[in-house]
Amino acid sequence: RAVMAPIKGGRLIQTNDGSFFADLRKRGILREGIENALGTYFDLNDQHAFRLLSEKTDGLGMTHLNFQQEFKGIPLDACIILVHVKDGEVVSMNGKVGEFTELNTRPSISKERSFTIAKEFLNIDADVKSLYPIELVIARTEQEGSAGFKLAYKVRVDALKQSVMCYVY
Repeated sequence: RAVMAPIKGGRLIQTNDGSFFADLRKRGILREGIENALGTYFDLNDQHAFRLLSEKTDGLGMTHLNFQQEFKGIPLDACIILVHVKDGEVVSMNGKVGEFTELNTRPSISKERSFTIAKEFLNIDADVKSLYPIELVIARTEQEGSAGFKLAYKVRVDALKQSVMCYVY
């Protein structure tokens, strides 16, 4: 059974603007069921979840798990937690988490409209087609020196004639 001894403020892991590294060698946290416990380590509400993206064991016997953070089933862009396990016990964690309690998760525009807006924003007048899926994500925003999160479509635009290859949110 996992042991969760809070470090400060009732949470096991402290973050700096969402980023963190935690040495957890002597905490007795087991690999089993870790995905269900991750939110509690950051004092997140039950609308946050973590989906296992990959699990690989290296030549030294260390298992590396990558988790995608989600809120109400919508992925948080660039919010990934890496969990490092040795002999069934969590050794360390690092990554980035989104820390908020509520967010509107209803899109106000369509996927098609988001692609048109992305082309207009990049000033692309050519007939460019979307070759990549348009994803509904929760994206980090910066306003007046403060971080926040907003629902957005993640649109990949490739316009080779205009030397543009980027994501627009």
